[in-house]
Amino acid sequence: MTDICAPTKQAINLGNMPKKLRFEVFDSMSNTPSAWDLAAPTDNIFLQRTYLTSLEETPPQGMQFCYTVVYDGLQVLGVVYGQLKLFRASDSLQPIEHEKQGCFFDVIGQYLKGALANLVEFETLICGNLLLTGEHGYYFNPTLVSKNEIDEIVIGAAKAKAAFWEKQGRKASVTLIKDFYAQQKLPQNGFTEFSIQPSMVMDLPDTWDSFEDYMLALSSKYRVRTRRAFKKGAALHRKQLTAQEVKSLAPKMYEYYLSVAENAGFNVVDMHQNYLPQLKANLPEQVHICGYFLEEVLVGYTTLIQNGNELEAHFLGYDKKVNHDCQLYHNMLLDMLRFGIEHRHKNIVFARTALEIKSSIGAQANEMYCYFKHRNHVSNKLLKHTLDILEQKEPFTPRHPFKEE
Repeated sequence: MTDICAPTKQAINLGNMPKKLRFEVFDSMSNTPSAWDLAAPTDNIFLQRTYLTSLEETPPQGMQFCYTVVYDGLQVLGVVYGQLKLFRASDSLQPIEHEKQGCFFDVIGQYLKGALANLVEFETLICGNLLLTGEHGYYFNPTLVSKNEIDEIVIGAAKAKAAFWEKQGRKASVTLIKDFYAQQKLPQNGFTEFSIQPSMVMDLPDTWDSFEDYMLALSSKYRVRTRRAFKKGAALHRKQLTAQEVKSLAPKMYEYYLSVAENAGFNVVDMHQNYLPQLKANLPEQVHICGYFLEEVLVGYTTLIQNGNELEAHFLGYDKKVNHDCQLYHNMLLDMLRFGIEHRHKNIVFARTALEIKSSIGAQANEMYCYFKHRNHVSNKLLKHTLDILEQKEPFTPRHPFKEE
């Protein structure tokens, strides 16, 4: 079959596994069979068809997608999600300011030196999602696949994806497998393991029924800080936006997004201007976009995605002057926390940026690991030295805002 949308089918034996795996790769969710829906986890919205279609319809510039269904014979074992992106470091470096947001690559750019950045350009195959933080790149039926088998299957899927794109004329020189928590680290298998910034995650105790319970749990010092932030932001008007309102406000929201993203130091993936309107229209009950207004003028917004028991903090943007005058970003974090408590979520994933202020409201650092491999042996060795630079982490002092028990 020569149709670009036709799946590639590949059987691979992996190590001593008692399985002969078959990988079917598709470049569009519209061509991906119902086997994907049967195998994808019901409790992870980021591997379900509606979310993935929304992203595919409003992609970051230059990004393409691949969807892999993994079989053992005729039995579906699971799914692996991937992206393809040409990565130019010199195009992506931005001046750095204190507060940052964004996706995975945003937080590594601050460590790339200018001379190095001019040399870094490669087609990158990503197993995972550059717009998210967390293990959202794969899922396997736990009754059919053990934890010890996951790493080899993911690597096999990466090989199948690379073969698929090479047939289409796009030869990925680098493979990135991203975001594994410590308990599911991959054996290196020729890949270089590294970590950048931790994911900031806040667990919400079952005993918190309201935001006031959170306030009571704070030490007096942090309770005073929280009240001060609310006082500074007293003039802010908050409104949960409808899909139509998000659509009409999209140009201003995108302007605020770019303003914040440019401060990230390194912004390899720019959100499509219509991504949030599309997401809100397609997932109205799970996607919550809160607008912040001063005298009826939009000055910022946040995006929350309800993902099973987790609450995911997604893209946001704001007017820098209002942020300074009203402690807008601090208020946004507290409002996201309030939403999580009131909707009985078990935790909030605040992602990888602005570590200290997130720590100050109670989020804790969860180390995550990623894996890089260049297909050229010499370049792969050089890449390891490059990662020595990338791995230098922004220092931050963890805060302890709660009373000692």
